Amino acid sequence: MHIVQQLNNAALWSHPNPSQCPCGGRGWLLSDFDTWHACNQHGGTPYPEDEHGHEGFDWEAHGLRIRRRAYRVFQEASGLDRAPFRAEVMRRVEAGASPTEIVNAADGVAHERIQKAEDEEARANGYSCAMEMRMAEWAEEERMERMGYGGGGW
Repeated sequence: MHIVQQLNNAALWSHPNPSQCPCGGRGWLLSDFDTWHACNQHGGTPYPEDEHGHEGFDWEAHGLRIRRRAYRVFQEASGLDRAPFRAEVMRRVEAGASPTEIVNAADGVAHERIQKAEDEEARANGYSCAMEMRMAEWAEEERMERMGYGGGGW
């Protein structure tokens, strides 16, 4: 797949956390090819080169909206109910934290909970951690490809 096609498919490069997303929460990524690519996580913003598109656009409201959405994504991914998730997030930030700091903490909680669940699954399958299990799966895929059974599925 050509790199421009990959850039046009924002699902390959976007991230729910605007602090982690290549678009920076602005809704658009400028590639090295000098082309703009819409972000599927933070879209809904004016096209960057539209001379009149930025007039009246509420960037502050957009920033809060995408951070609320990211927080909900991380809460859902964590597997925790609302109150325990919020409590865990708030333990990680200082009083008066910005929305960005809260979303970054939520991202951390979700990441740790997902990693813990993956490690538990791996241990249940006889591995020491999720990475060891993934490496074993990759090795098995390579072995099957060398034997002629590859091709992306059975």
